Amino acid sequence: MAKLRPRLFYTLILCTSFIGCIKKYKFTSKVCDKKLFVEVYNVNPFGVDTDYLTDSATFRKHIGDWDEEHENYSYSCKGDSVFIMKTVEGNRWARWDSTTRTVISNFDTIQTLKFSISELKKLNNY
Repeated sequence: MAKLRPRLFYTLILCTSFIGCIKKYKFTSKVCDKKLFVEVYNVNPFGVDTDYLTDSATFRKHIGDWDEEHENYSYSCKGDSVFIMKTVEGNRWARWDSTTRTVISNFDTIQTLKFSISELKKLNNY
């Protein structure tokens, strides 16, 4: 009986850690004025989120994962294209702004993506 308790304890810890890695819906936000949306899901309890670009009818495209503490995706549209930049907050060029009395930290772009909205709709993978 004494050997069963540690085994049960470790099994419960292992199961709990896997349950925490199930994708959970967080929110949806509108992108540009093209009837496009970004669905954001939490993918693990350590603050990693994932983005999906969708029009809610014809396509749903996985954009990628990001650490909500240091990274983010920004979206912009021009014509038929949507431009996506993944940035990470970096303190390499942080400086003090004496007028606002705050520290300004620059963002480094670590990934750039471009998609044609009409091509995404042709995939019809919703």
